Amino acid sequence: MIVEIHNFDGNPPPQGASEPMRLALQRRFSVSPDGSEYWLAEPMAPFAYKTRAGQEMTVSHVVVGPGWSGQTFEPGFHGRVNLAYVTDPSLAEQDAIEFAKADYVAYGAGSIAV
Repeated sequence: MIVEIHNFDGNPPPQGASEPMRLALQRRFSVSPDGSEYWLAEPMAPFAYKTRAGQEMTVSHVVVGPGWSGQTFEPGFHGRVNLAYVTDPSLAEQDAIEFAKADYVAYGAGSIAV
């Protein structure tokens, strides 16, 4: 499935991103501390990002999730999408989401297509 984020709450896209941002959903994290749905996704093209800690990196994975509790990503989804850039590559191999391994950058209006 592809998630397309086409509006970042009326703000410019977060650092490094373009609008619309297109991401290929890879897999759902099976464990999350708050019970919400989170997915590992890959941007269609990796991009440069400076982390909150000041480290320059290339974003090759992001974490996305529906913006409201109880929502789920499925074909036809339209709604708020939360977005975090993965800053620790080990997160891509884990079953559980660890928020310390990603920088939350924005939320926006998004949709899911197959």
